[in-house]
Amino acid sequence: MSKYDELIRLSKLANESYDNNEIDEDTIKKIFSQCLKEYRRIQAEENARIKKDCINMFFKKPLQ
Repeated sequence: MSKYDELIRLSKLANESYDNNEIDEDTIKKIFSQCLKEYRRIQAEENARIKKDCINMFFKKPLQ
C-alpha cells in the first residue's frame, strides 16, 4: 500500500462517517486538513529525492 493509498482510505472513511452523521463538520475539516498536510509532506519528500537523483546523474561523486 502506497503512502497515498492510506490517505485516500482515511479520507473516504471520514467522508462516509460524515455522511452518516457519525462525525461533525469541524472534525471532518480537521481530518481533511491533516490529510492535505501529509500529502504535501510526501510530495515534498519525493520531489527532493527526484531532484537529488537528477543532480547526481551529472556528477561522478554523489552529492550528500
